[in-house]
Amino acid sequence: MHLLHCRCISIGEFTVPKLDGFNPEAHVSKTRLSYDQSREGLKVMVLHIPCTKIAHWGEDVCWAKQDGLVDQDTALTSHLETNDPPDNAHLFVYCYKTGH
Repeated sequence: MHLLHCRCISIGEFTVPKLDGFNPEAHVSKTRLSYDQSREGLKVMVLHIPCTKIAHWGEDVCWAKQDGLVDQDTALTSHLETNDPPDNAHLFVYCYKTGH
């Protein structure tokens, strides 16, 4: 994996416009998560965003585990364990009453 460029990601590229607005062709889901390895041999989480404002064919967002309170890897792992999003749902769907 080689990082070709860095840019700021819009919150809209991680969310849906309304509760029933999930589109698997445009929004992130659990099936779009994978692991890779940096050039230094560190484990890196990769989330493929299928469509962005800049890249209509999609882009990968990558991050590595961090020390401290603000660790994306720990936060995402906790979310996945707590809410267990279905493969055919938005990645950040959460449990509410009797369903997601």
